[in-house]
Amino acid sequence: MRVPARGCLAFFATLSLASCYTPVYDEKIALGLKNGTSLTATTPTTPTTPFDTVATPLISPAPGSYDSDQGVAITSATPLAKIYYTADGSDPISPTGAPTSGSSLYIAGALTIHAGQTITIKAAATKTGMNPSSASQSSFHVRSWVLVGSSNFTGGDITTPSLAIAADGTPYIGFADAGTNVPCVMYLNGADWSYLGVVHGFASISVLNTSLAMSSGSQPYIAFYDGSNGGKISAFDFTGTWNQLGVPGFSNNAADLPSIALDPGDIPYVGYFDTILSKAVVKKFFSPSWVTVGSASGFSPGAVSYLSLAIAPSGKPYLGFRDDYFGYKASVMSYDGSSWNFVGSEGFNGG
Repeated sequence: MRVPARGCLAFFATLSLASCYTPVYDEKIALGLKNGTSLTATTPTTPTTPFDTVATPLISPAPGSYDSDQGVAITSATPLAKIYYTADGSDPISPTGAPTSGSSLYIAGALTIHAGQTITIKAAATKTGMNPSSASQSSFHVRSWVLVGSSNFTGGDITTPSLAIAADGTPYIGFADAGTNVPCVMYLNGADWSYLGVVHGFASISVLNTSLAMSSGSQPYIAFYDGSNGGKISAFDFTGTWNQLGVPGFSNNAADLPSIALDPGDIPYVGYFDTILSKAVVKKFFSPSWVTVGSASGFSPGAVSYLSLAIAPSGKPYLGFRDDYFGYKASVMSYDGSSWNFVGSEGFNGG
């Protein structure tokens, strides 16, 4: 018996016919035995290749919280794939690729998340002749303004509200009751607002232009124009009851527009406009009295209004104000331990 070249079989037994062909076998060819056993070959088979899978959709922008409405785009790298999505995190398609009853067909530009909404987008893509994609998921929240407690919680008109937040996140608000002109502080007590200390005012004095601040231990401090004490500045803190800090009307002269802030050691500072000096002044409470920070004759070049005091973690005080002396523009000054100096240029807003 002679074995021909690869791909050609020839045998001579009872047959004189020589056959030459090139079948494709899954296994190696086996020659028949000399005793006359017939030659057999495995039936050719076609390898089974699974369907290609649709590309998993991409959702943009990135998941997270946003301050404005967000248009959501969903794309698949597979051309002409159909994308289905849900907005409640449920599955958009079944295992076979059929859209579920709660899903929607994605249309470009038609999916927007609006203020106040919190939504979980889950998306998957399908295409005829292909396996459905895996699902992708992203959660979004668009922040919005909501009413804190009830509306009109003061029960009457107020002036000059000032808001501060305690270390535990509780909001407090100080104001002057417009009917009685007494100072008041309220705080969010669960779902609604309650007075802190005495209801409807904690001092029998006439006030305006309140300024509220919180210590690191959530102790409220309030300063205001005290019309009952020579039109000067007075301040209180709350330790279960309201307590006067220093003497009533601690400013040297008649003053207005106070702004209170606490340093890292919870020492209160108050900036104000001295109406006699026509300049800005800052004092801090060095118990039992108030001491001037910098010049007692004021440190701004001239008249100021709308003061805002802040103290850096280093303890350095900053005072911002409308600089009436310099074209009613914005200026900021800081205290370096010996004098007050402009931060940048005076009247820096240029408007």
